[in-house]
Amino acid sequence: MNKYSDIINLKRPESLNHKRMPINKRASIFAPFSALTGFSDKIKMLEIHKDIKREIDIDKRDDLDLKMKTLLENNALKEEIIICYYDSSLNKYLSIISSIKKIDNIKREIILSDKKCISFDDIIDINKKEV
Repeated sequence: MNKYSDIINLKRPESLNHKRMPINKRASIFAPFSALTGFSDKIKMLEIHKDIKREIDIDKRDDLDLKMKTLLENNALKEEIIICYYDSSLNKYLSIISSIKKIDNIKREIILSDKKCISFDDIIDINKKEV
């Protein structure tokens, strides 16, 4: 004999206090929800403000190399400069005012006094800060 034979043919119990949920609403309790409300909107906002890194032509690259060489020759390491560069972690072009701590020609990067490293390939402009 089956172990559920005594209850197999019984009617499903109904609550006296609550009506049965309609079938069309029953599926909504299994719908996905957003645990981080507004997070997807923030992600979409960040995607809108992305800049695409532009290639710099050879003439502009030569001009930047000359500016960096001039800065080194004039011992401008202690002076503040303005560097416009592409930040790949933010996908944006930024400008920063700082002084140069070191120029690493092997790694092809500028190390600023705040220890930020900027690759030569990311720099689009560099100028001395006018007082």
